[in-house]
Amino acid sequence: MPLHAVPLSSDLRPAKAPERPVASLSKRSQAHLTALREAARTTRFRPYRSLEQTCLLDRHRAHPFESLTACLPEAIDRRLTIYRVGEDSLSFDEAWILAMLDRIDATDWDSLHFLIARRVCRPARVAVRMLLGACQDL
Repeated sequence: MPLHAVPLSSDLRPAKAPERPVASLSKRSQAHLTALREAARTTRFRPYRSLEQTCLLDRHRAHPFESLTACLPEAIDRRLTIYRVGEDSLSFDEAWILAMLDRIDATDWDSLHFLIARRVCRPARVAVRMLLGACQDL
């Protein structure tokens, strides 16, 4: 196709279905996902606060998803990928967080430990578990 040509609708690839659709989640997981996405939106421009500082403040109990989204990048040593509210698929990070919350619901502590240990550095694991527990109480 020449550079100046405009692609026709027949040239465009059809949109593929989401790999992890939100519609397949339980109502509780969808509520957690909405809270997670809202928290990520509100904490995007807040000043940096370390994981230890967040866990020592009482604010993490009032807004646990905001604390989780603000501190997880430090714990996993990279930025989180969290989509906007209303997106029909899950990012890997969203699926990982929801899986951990689901394991807490099921009281499957071995799987929860595995999920945390695979991505979270050792000094931050207890703090992440504490923040996840606070998120679960909502």
